[in-house]
Amino acid sequence: MTKQSLEALFWEYFEARQTGTKTESAIRLRNQLVEQNIGLAREIAHRAASECPEPYEDLEQIAAIGLIRAVEKFDPSTGNAFSSFAVPYIRGEIQHHNRDHGYSVIKKPRRGIELVSRVRRVQRKLKAQGADIDESQIVRGLNITESKWRVAWDAYNLPPVSNLDESLNGEDDIGGIVKIDYSWFKSSVARIREPIQSVLIEKHISDMTEAAIAKKRKVTVEQINLWLEQGMQQLKKATGKEG
Repeated sequence: MTKQSLEALFWEYFEARQTGTKTESAIRLRNQLVEQNIGLAREIAHRAASECPEPYEDLEQIAAIGLIRAVEKFDPSTGNAFSSFAVPYIRGEIQHHNRDHGYSVIKKPRRGIELVSRVRRVQRKLKAQGADIDESQIVRGLNITESKWRVAWDAYNLPPVSNLDESLNGEDDIGGIVKIDYSWFKSSVARIREPIQSVLIEKHISDMTEAAIAKKRKVTVEQINLWLEQGMQQLKKATGKEG
């Protein structure tokens, strides 16, 4: 469909919505618009799949719900591009889902998650062909070093946590983060082993980026993200805020 045809379809649907009722014609137009823009939802779902344990197929369905809502709310008279309007709706739908299911809003190391997923895909494929091979054999067959696999595996299996304020400060009755003094942070983090202790301080006290910390310590950003995730879990234990 050409850009002009798509714009005409948005206008037709917008005008059909003005009646205030979901007629069969309006629903048909909406579904056409969703079908024409489903690639946007899939693209966002693919990105999200590398950052949370939810299967891509489920994320695609959730993203599609966000897309439907965006189509139903879009006003072509604003002159804005639909894609720019729709992205927050799609991302928001996925974020709400992840938050409701307790999935991390701190990005886990993407390469680690992709590596474990790759190994498991190979394992499933071989099993379907009658070869029941364990992960360690596949890792060796793919020439993945033991240290690289250990980092990837630890990252993949980290339990979900939220960000620092939400995990350790909690939320008020209207969903806002309760702001408190960070003096407790240094006393709690003192119980955590190095290098995780220093990485937590550099990130949350010195406000350094993961890339800057990685450069300073001569390790990968994926390793820094893993240490931060592990540190968050240990802080939750230290402050009695597990579960």
